[in-house]
Amino acid sequence: MGAALNTQNLRRMHEEFVVDGITVLSPDMLPDVDDDTLYDRAAQIYTDLAAAPSKTAHLDTLGDRALVQAVPELQVLLNAPALVAALETLVGPDYLIHPHCFLHEATGRDQVFHQDGNLPWNERGHYRSHRPDWALLFYYPQAVTLANGPTEIAPGTQYWTKDFEREDGRYHPGDAFDRAFFKEVMDSDDIELRDTRNAQALASLGVPDLERRFVTVPKGSVAICHYDIVHRGSRQAPEQPGRYMYKFYFARTRIPASRGWAKPAAVRRELKPVVDEIWRWTDGVQPDTVAVRAADCRRDLEDGREDEKVAAAYNLAQLARQGEAEARSALGTALTAPTESTRRAAAYGVRALGPEAKVALPALEHTRVGVRRMAAFALGTEALGDDADVLEALLGVLCTDEDDLARSNAAYALGQIARSTTAQHVRLFTALLARLAVGVEPNNTEVALLPRSTVRQSVAYALLQAACNHGIPEACRADVEALRADDDRYVAGFVEEVLTRAGEAD
Repeated sequence: MGAALNTQNLRRMHEEFVVDGITVLSPDMLPDVDDDTLYDRAAQIYTDLAAAPSKTAHLDTLGDRALVQAVPELQVLLNAPALVAALETLVGPDYLIHPHCFLHEATGRDQVFHQDGNLPWNERGHYRSHRPDWALLFYYPQAVTLANGPTEIAPGTQYWTKDFEREDGRYHPGDAFDRAFFKEVMDSDDIELRDTRNAQALASLGVPDLERRFVTVPKGSVAICHYDIVHRGSRQAPEQPGRYMYKFYFARTRIPASRGWAKPAAVRRELKPVVDEIWRWTDGVQPDTVAVRAADCRRDLEDGREDEKVAAAYNLAQLARQGEAEARSALGTALTAPTESTRRAAAYGVRALGPEAKVALPALEHTRVGVRRMAAFALGTEALGDDADVLEALLGVLCTDEDDLARSNAAYALGQIARSTTAQHVRLFTALLARLAVGVEPNNTEVALLPRSTVRQSVAYALLQAACNHGIPEACRADVEALRADDDRYVAGFVEEVLTRAGEAD
């Protein structure tokens, strides 16, 4: 395994991932990975593209199956024992390697601080999961220095975000932190302007005292980041050799098994409620008793900063576990608030209520689409796996709601419910397959020159969760097989994974 990853090291990586949103595997942990060959492969790909530019290079050269086939040495990296051990710790055994991947090259341009969309090509399929359900892997086949364009992150920001709804109910797909000057910063020759405006963009999150950290690492390092961490690609200085980064996505497929690992000793005050909740979910360690008043939490949830709202929502969930009915009621009420950030934070608090998350059910029928979206997400917990009312209500949203993001959030929530040992598996599996039938869900995006449906991708994700936890119902196998040829490469990729795992289980 190279440098040993013992229990103490794995627990440290888990803490770094949960608290800061990033942990790094050093090159000595990955002794069999041929960094020089992977660097040369990356350089050759970009040299070939420079000689013969292509509008579809992102689809047929730089990403997804084409990249993996062009660089077979990546399999050594992905199968490295230390990496597997780390990913099993962070996103659980039986994790999924997402069909989407990409090879990045640093340039002289700056990216704006942003969070990636939940689906490939920066599309939005569901709301951000505070629980460690997703991870980004950044592999660097060369040393990364301040001069050659390092990734810059803001540790801890994976639990916060900005409003993305438009007044007419539509929504922004991705989350650049200042949409008004994205191209201006990317293209400007004024370096000082780029730096100033990027600092302003990060500050616009509204959370004080944020750390900024450049990911400078030795050759052959792997950084594993929480999917939703705020980050950007920084500029490369002139006359630098090529700096490349291979990026992969990973997803959880099972409920965490309690490990009883001690919680972090020192956590930023605003982060402690969410970190306590993550530790409860992943490690079975109960949050500390909170002495705050429900009325004060309700005030922060309504009028606080982004970080204060999130902290208040999780404190209300803990108060509800301590027996305060007022706290549960406050979360249910906040789920229908006129302010998007209040509804968003409340959805996380409701999700943490366990079986009492059912308080979100009435909001599924709200006239405001932003409320229905949040309510659907909030119901996505395995604690509701045996609740027939919740299952039917979410299936109702998936099948009848006019809003694609409400339907997509419902599909994602059904995927979380599918992990429960008591989930109504056959009913759920059959309904999900019906939504994947040709012509049922129309394409709603052509971003990246790839016509597809964000809803179908979330449905396929839910199908995968159901299959990983319960297998494929025999009556459904032929319909699943037919989806191997689906026009959406990501739906087909999930289905291939479903069938592969089912074959291993047979």
